[in-house]
Amino acid sequence: MKPKQCIIVILAVLVSLSLVNPARGVGWIVATERKPEDFTRESLAGLSGVFVEATGVMPPGQSDVTRAGLKTDIEMQLRRADIRVVNRVEAMGTPGIPHLVLNVTTHKDAAGYIYAFGIELSLVQDVVLSRNSKFSGRAATWSTGAVGLVGAQSLLSMLPSVWDRVDQFVKDYRTANPKQ
Repeated sequence: MKPKQCIIVILAVLVSLSLVNPARGVGWIVATERKPEDFTRESLAGLSGVFVEATGVMPPGQSDVTRAGLKTDIEMQLRRADIRVVNRVEAMGTPGIPHLVLNVTTHKDAAGYIYAFGIELSLVQDVVLSRNSKFSGRAATWSTGAVGLVGAQSLLSMLPSVWDRVDQFVKDYRTANPKQ
C-alpha cells in the first residue's frame, strides 16, 4: 500500500472509532475514492470486449463474497450495459488482450470488529513505448479504486463500492465508444 493510502486508512480508522459501534458491527465509511483520469478514458476506445478477472484476499469464512461470485456479477453488469465479455481464450485473440481486473483486499482489525478494505478496478492491456516501439508489455491503462471500513458483521456493505467502480468503467467505456 502506498504511504498516502496508509495515512488515509489510518485517518479513516480513527474517525470510524467514533462512528462505528463495534458491538453492533455495522456502519461503513469510504475513506477515499479515486476516479480515473480523463485521458485514460481514451484507452477504452475501440475495445471489442474484455475478459474479467477477480483477484485479492477475501476474508476466510465469508462464503457470500467470493472471487468467482464477484467475477460473475461484474460480467452480468457489463453484459447488461452491452459491453462484450470474452473468455480467456477469446481474450488472447482480442487486440490488446484486454483484462478488466478487480482486486479486493480485506484486513480484519485485531479486535475483530472492523474490516479495512481496498478495491481496485483496472483495465490491463498491451502497451508499446512511444520512444522505443521495440518495447512492449502489459499495463493498466484505466483504473479506479476506493478504500474504506466496514463492520465485521456487515462485510457485504462494501459491495456497492465495487459496483460503483464497475459503473464508472461502463460510463467511461460508453463515452469512449458511443453507440452508433
